Amino acid sequence: MSKALKNKVKLNDMVSVKDFGAVGNGVADDTLAIQAALAASKSVFIPAGTYRVSSISVLYSGNDGYVVKGAGRNTTKLVADGTVSNFFTVGSPVALTGYGNYSTFEDFTIDMTSMTNSSSSRGLFLRDGYTHSFNRITIIGVANTNKVPLYIGNRVYACTFKDCDFWSSSVGTGGKVVMVGTPATVESTPTANSFINCAMQSVSMDTCANTSFFGCIIQGDETPKVTTTACRGTLFTGCDFEGGGTLYNLDTASANFRSIGNDITAFSGTYLGANLPGGGYTFNDAGFRVSASSGAPIQFDTVEYEGWKHLANVAGLQREVHKNTSTNVACAMDLAITANTKSLIAGLNQTNAYIESTDGSSFTKLISGGVGIAEWGQYSFRSGIDGSINLGDPTHRWGTVYAATGTINTSDQREKQDIADLDAAEKRVAVALKGLVKKFRFKDAVQKKGENARIHVGVIAQEVMAAFEAEGLDPMSYAIVCCDEWGAELDAEGNEVRPAGNRYGVRYEQLLAFIISAL
Repeated sequence: MSKALKNKVKLNDMVSVKDFGAVGNGVADDTLAIQAALAASKSVFIPAGTYRVSSISVLYSGNDGYVVKGAGRNTTKLVADGTVSNFFTVGSPVALTGYGNYSTFEDFTIDMTSMTNSSSSRGLFLRDGYTHSFNRITIIGVANTNKVPLYIGNRVYACTFKDCDFWSSSVGTGGKVVMVGTPATVESTPTANSFINCAMQSVSMDTCANTSFFGCIIQGDETPKVTTTACRGTLFTGCDFEGGGTLYNLDTASANFRSIGNDITAFSGTYLGANLPGGGYTFNDAGFRVSASSGAPIQFDTVEYEGWKHLANVAGLQREVHKNTSTNVACAMDLAITANTKSLIAGLNQTNAYIESTDGSSFTKLISGGVGIAEWGQYSFRSGIDGSINLGDPTHRWGTVYAATGTINTSDQREKQDIADLDAAEKRVAVALKGLVKKFRFKDAVQKKGENARIHVGVIAQEVMAAFEAEGLDPMSYAIVCCDEWGAELDAEGNEVRPAGNRYGVRYEQLLAFIISAL
C-alpha cells in the first residue's frame, strides 16, 4: 500500500463491505451493502469475492477523497447486473469549483458483460473530479460498441490511471477509452489526465487537453486505434500499437499532437488518416515498415509529413521513409545537417534514430526513440539529458580518456543532504583501506602485451568490501565500490556472443577522500 494511501486510511479507518452485509458469492445482490459502507466511511475495503451489483456511486463534495480498495483484480470482482447506463460512477453531484478530491481506487475488476442497456453502457464513469488515482483495475465487457469500459466526462482533471486494463471479453470492438468534454465551456474540458502502463483497444477523445499515454498497449480489432476531435496537447510515448486498420484518425481542430518513440512494428495498416492535426504536431515513430511475416508495410493516406517522405515498397528496405531531399533516392539517407532538418542514421536498429539541428539553438542533437542522447556545438559535447546519460556501460568501456584537465564532480552543498563527519567505525575502515593499496597487472593487458604489460597501483574491490564488513558496515551503502551486472548478449540469430556476468569497480575519488579522512 502506498504511503499516500496509508495516510488516507489513518484519517478515516477502513471498513469492509462485508461488515455491512455484503456476501460476495456472485448470487446475492450486494448493492445496498456496498453503498452503505461508502456512506459510513470514506475508506472502504472490498475483500476477495464476486459481488453482484446493479450500480455503485461514489459521490463527494470536498477535498477529502475516498479510498476504495479490493484484494486484487483477480480476486475482487464487481459484476454489473442491471439496466443502468453508468455502473461505477465517481463524481460530484454538482459541478466542482476548486476542489481537489484525491480519491484512490485500486485492485479490483469490473465485469460489465451483463449490462443490458442497449443504447449506452459505461463500466467506470468519471465526472467533476480532481487528482484521482486508479491503480490495477480491470474492466471487461462484451464486444459491443455501445459498451464503454471507461468514460471520462466534464471537469475531470489530473487523474492518473496506472496498470489498468480496459478490454472486451471477446475479439472485436468494446475495449474503448472515451473522453468527452463540452466544447462550449473551456473549464469543462478534461485536462491533464494520464495513462501509465495501461492496456486498451482504442481511445476516442473529444475536446480534451494535455492527455498523456506512457508505455500503454493499444491492440485489437478496434479501428481507428486513436481518434481525436478538437483536442490539444495529446501525447503518446513508449506505447505498443498492434493490429490493423487505422492507427491515428485526427481532425484538423486538434493541435500539438505528439507521437514519440512508440513501437509500431506489430501494426499493419494506415498510420495516419486523411487529416493532419492543426497547430503543430510531431510523429517521431512514423515510417518503420512491418516485417514481411507480419503483413504489408505501414502506409500513409497522404504523401508527406513534417519533411519525411513515404517510399514505395523496396525489397530489403528496413525503413519506409527518409528525409525528403532534392535527390530523394530510396535508402539514400541524408546526413547533411542544416537548420530545422532531421536525418535518419543508416544502420541504426533503433526506433526513430536521427540527427536534428534546430533554428534558435547552437547545438546539433542526436535523437533515439524520441529521447535526446547527445548534443554538440562549437565548444561543447554534452549529454542530451542532465545527469541521466552514461558514457559507456559495464560491457562497453572506453579504453583511455585523454583530457587537458580532470573531471569536475558536483559538490554543491545545496544539492546534498545527511551531511555528517565519519564515525569511529568508518575511520577504522579508512585506516584499513590505506593498507590495502597494492600493485598489479590486468589480465587482458598481459594477454595482449605479455611482459610489456604495465604495472598499475590501486586497490582490490573485494578487499575494500571486506574492510567495511569487518566493521559491521554494508559496503554497498557507500558509493566507493560498484558492482555492475549484465545479461547475455545475443546476435540476430539468437547465438550468445557475450555471456551474462558482473564486474566490480571502485570510484577512486571517493576512495581517496575516505582514506584522507584518517590521516
